[in-house]
Amino acid sequence: MPGMKRKAYSTRGPIYTHYATAIRCSANDEHTSTVRIHYTSNGSARLVFVHRRKEYFVPAGIILHALAEFSDSVVQAIVARGLSGLGAQVFAIERIRIILGEAATFGIHNKVQALAYLGEHLRAQLDANPWETNFDVGKRLICEHIFIHLQSDEDKFNLVLLMMQKLYALVAGQCSADNPDSLMHHEILLPGILMQIFVREKLQDALHKAKIALNREFEENPNHSSADDGEWLSQVAIEAITKTNIGRLAEYFLATGNLSSRTGLGLTQTSGFTIVADKLNYMVGKTSSCQNNVLSINRCKSHSASFSADPTSCVTFHTFDQFTAVLISQSFEQQLFGNYCQSHGASYALCILLMVAHVDY
Repeated sequence: MPGMKRKAYSTRGPIYTHYATAIRCSANDEHTSTVRIHYTSNGSARLVFVHRRKEYFVPAGIILHALAEFSDSVVQAIVARGLSGLGAQVFAIERIRIILGEAATFGIHNKVQALAYLGEHLRAQLDANPWETNFDVGKRLICEHIFIHLQSDEDKFNLVLLMMQKLYALVAGQCSADNPDSLMHHEILLPGILMQIFVREKLQDALHKAKIALNREFEENPNHSSADDGEWLSQVAIEAITKTNIGRLAEYFLATGNLSSRTGLGLTQTSGFTIVADKLNYMVGKTSSCQNNVLSINRCKSHSASFSADPTSCVTFHTFDQFTAVLISQSFEQQLFGNYCQSHGASYALCILLMVAHVDY
């Protein structure tokens, strides 16, 4: 949780300053999100989360009320406890009063009001269903976008206060700004995790298309006799999902290294994720008997075993420098994956990718 001082933060608006604290959160399924708290020139603070590559700024007081029921004096005492010296503690207490007073100007004094306010103003951005109440949409916002690595609202509430302590200590000069280029603030993005969050997003897109297709069918035919027909519903959903072409998108990503994503997957780059292995593996020349399609997958484990059938149908693993090239012949593809892939409408590359991802090392 670095405290940062960047000139770019002041370009967010006329009231924004150079100061902010940030935290990068990772959920159980390895997808990530970044949350920041910005210090404003009027002494207040804004919590920022990112959804579909857009930043949303929410007054910190509203987020606090959405996470817990509390008294002003308790929050002031907790935040002031993290600063040393009477002057710094008074500074933090005054800022907390401003933050909570700002929430009161929106008519927000408890958790129900805060969640309903968030849901009302972010329904369109979160693709809320017509039957969802504003309160339910607000709860979904907190669950899916605010500190996704934590499960309970109490833990999220305490983390917001901790980030405020760090922010006020930075503004008051009691600590120096962290260096974002330090190794302690870096993380390693493994190939398996990258492909997992990539496929996760594409599956979400496919399900969203299926939802739109089903809604359209019921709107155009409100008295459709097959509304309770599971086979008909499945057919409509499958047709919509098939149009997503998850396998083709995965092939393009592996072949070019260019990320095509509506959310950005929480990453700072959109290209350069893969390196073409052409002529890097000189052992390939020794397997010329295989009529191969090449699927190159980065692995962090080493394979020393090789499998081979007849010369025209083989799979060979060559290990070098933490990189494994998987050579799969046309005939072996069809023998191993053909029936399954054709029956499910998936490409060979996606089937192989999913199989390799679930190998137990």
